[in-house]
Amino acid sequence: MAYPTWTPAHDIALLYMAPAYGTDHELSPEEGVSVQAALAPWAAGYNLEVRPTLIEGVTRLTEAESPDEAVDQAIERLSDELSADHHSDILEGLVDIAEADGVLLQREQGLIAHVAAAWGHKALGESLLDNTTAEVEGTSDDWSLIHELAFLFIAIAHAGNNELNTDEIAMLRKRLQPWHPDFDEEAIDDVIRTALRVYADADEDLIQHVVQTLKQALPDVQLLAVLDDIYCMARADGPVTDAEEALIATLGSAWDVQVRLSPRCK
Repeated sequence: MAYPTWTPAHDIALLYMAPAYGTDHELSPEEGVSVQAALAPWAAGYNLEVRPTLIEGVTRLTEAESPDEAVDQAIERLSDELSADHHSDILEGLVDIAEADGVLLQREQGLIAHVAAAWGHKALGESLLDNTTAEVEGTSDDWSLIHELAFLFIAIAHAGNNELNTDEIAMLRKRLQPWHPDFDEEAIDDVIRTALRVYADADEDLIQHVVQTLKQALPDVQLLAVLDDIYCMARADGPVTDAEEALIATLGSAWDVQVRLSPRCK
């Protein structure tokens, strides 16, 4: 598709639509109003109308081969073209939009943290999230970091051969336990069942959001530990295949950490 002259306002529209639509594939009326209100001053600054600018932004987002890549490209362009004060204003707009429906999803939190870190505003991002007026989803036992890990382990194991066998389930239990030592076997099994239910309805976008959420939540040394766990999951049902090694390498690249393919898998 040929786009009209692309301005920072279009990139802001793309970013604003990412939490409003991109994370749960649904734009509520409250979110729609919030997006237009947040975008209005930016569109006016470039002598643009709000609605066409918004449509062009979301069209690029939804037509992109990789929505996450489209978001990252918008972040990079805005990093170069706008000031730190403007970045702060955009972040505040992102939070307003994410809060508009009354619930701040974990994927929305991850996106906001990702944008804040990319622009050197990590502290501001954390402050905005800590002081949200919305109900925060994903910080209770219903869905937490260990669920994100279980989800990713399941996704990688399933991608290897389109099934999850008993050996892989046993390895999944073993590799998850150290991430939450106070969980007994029943609690770990509850985590796995919850992650399996979510994975059953997941699409590629959800998997990518989990990858980004873990990148923001864990330091490099723990990301390396996750890669070790994933490698051991891949070995649970036999030798690691070329496809599985490629998936692990892709994760390492996404997390900017060096892949190690010789962990202890006991």
